[in-house]
Amino acid sequence: MMPIPPGLCDTDEYLEATTCCTANHGRTFVLGGGLTLAEQQRDFTMRELAEHFLDPLPLYEQLCPAGSYSAVHSGGLYAIGRRVRELCLRYAISDRMPCPIIPGDKRALNNLIAEALANQCYWLKLENAAGQRVWAYRKAAQAVGVWSMSWS
Repeated sequence: MMPIPPGLCDTDEYLEATTCCTANHGRTFVLGGGLTLAEQQRDFTMRELAEHFLDPLPLYEQLCPAGSYSAVHSGGLYAIGRRVRELCLRYAISDRMPCPIIPGDKRALNNLIAEALANQCYWLKLENAAGQRVWAYRKAAQAVGVWSMSWS
């Protein structure tokens, strides 16, 4: 469910319907993220909105000023991620994509540990945790992942 365009697909009703449908059809995760519009992406999107969706155009001009990278939402950078996470918890599915594990891979446990650390890093970012906490989990995930790749 990426990107989730503001003013078009970010309503509570839409996010809940998508998450509910995903869970009811036996799927195990929803990966949701906000919209990024840099340079050519922004130009293209603004032209398409002007041609097909006039109503949200003023919103996009406000949320995505020229030179910005991501939409600045009233709830902060990770507001959509927090909303998707809450819905996934309600429907007992994950808000992260699981790491693929190849049967018999001797690095499987390391990959699962690196995945758990990376997920914790993401969730800390959603909660606006202190930068050093986020950094510590990110570095730990990278270290475990790199260490497991060095096995041969």
